[in-house]
Amino acid sequence: GEGNSSRLMAADANALRQLPQVQWVAEGVSTRQQLIAGNQNWNTQVQGTNVDWPLIKAWPLLYGQFFTEQDVQAAAKVVVLGKNVSDLLYGEGVDPTGQNLRVRNHVFKVIGVFTSKGASSGGQNQDDQVFVPFTTVQKKLQGIQHLNNITLSAFSADGIALTAEAVKGSLRITQGLAQGEEDTFRVQTLEDMVAFRTQTTSTMTS
Repeated sequence: GEGNSSRLMAADANALRQLPQVQWVAEGVSTRQQLIAGNQNWNTQVQGTNVDWPLIKAWPLLYGQFFTEQDVQAAAKVVVLGKNVSDLLYGEGVDPTGQNLRVRNHVFKVIGVFTSKGASSGGQNQDDQVFVPFTTVQKKLQGIQHLNNITLSAFSADGIALTAEAVKGSLRITQGLAQGEEDTFRVQTLEDMVAFRTQTTSTMTS
């Protein structure tokens, strides 16, 4: 319907996966939540994403593993922690995989911890966040169907501009925009120390 025309959906991301220029794609939806583990608690960003996230970011794990395609399909309550969150909730040098933590009335199982990455180019601390399947944020934490953004990476750095154009074209089709209608989204290309990636962010229109 009209009301959803400015919202990115999983279908948009699936269409982007078909583009020959695109290597990896991760749906994104995030929420700030209080995490509780034993008598420790911490308020942080819960990033809902997909299995390509560590590949796009070239970000290795310190402990455990990232979640699987099956976890995404099942909207599983599994969580991968940023290093700071792990240290605060479970102690430094502790491997918390297999432990539980609570988010609202949900119990999540810790399955991994990322290596420390420090501040991003935007200045935010990348180690102070946790990652869960995007479907889990949608269904269990927020009760929504749309995405906040889609992060993807191109096969080659040379192909960034062309990839961005292809992404725009694909989104215009899946968003059902007629010729001459304005984009309901914006495509940003970021040059990152580790990997080139194109990040697509939906902008809400009234």
